[in-house]
This record gives sequence, structure tokens and C-alpha cells, in this order.
Amino acid sequence: MVDLFSLNIQRQRDHGMVGYNTMRKHYNLKPIRDSYKEITDDRESGEALDKVYDGYNDSKNYEADLWVGIACEKPVWGGVMGEVGANLVG
Repeated sequence: MVDLFSLNIQRQRDHGMVGYNTMRKHYNLKPIRDSYKEITDDRESGEALDKVYDGYNDSKNYEADLWVGIACEKPVWGGVMGEVGANLVG
């Protein structure tokens, strides 16, 4: 069995794609400043992202993997994807 989610994260890293916050800036969206709780309504997901990616980066630049950030975003009004995901697809 293949874990598609982890495969997509690894593929993103292999291809040198930018992180979530860099893509937010590219689309002129407000970057994450304090916590991933800014992009998700799920408290547990926000805390988990803060824990994983603060340690992953060893800094407070909030650069999660793009795929992970898109999966955790709150949907835009009337949509099923968040701001970055909707911009990428659109």
C-alpha cells in the first residue's frame, strides 16, 4: 500500500518546490506570522503543525511543506479548498 500523502510531500521536496508561506506571499496573501492556527480551524492540527515545522526549520519562519499547508487550510467562502489551493488550481 502506498501512502499518497507522504509520497506527495517527498515529491515536492525532491523537485525543490517552495514552501507554504512562500507560496502565500507569491499570491499576495498574508503570510503566517505567529502560528499555523491562523490557517486552520482545527486546534489539534494547528498545534501539530506548529510543533513539527518549528522543529523542522529550527526557526520561526513558518515554512511548512506546500502540500501539508494546502491540506490544512480553511476553505474559502463557498469553496472546498483554502486560499493557496484555490489559487493553484485556478
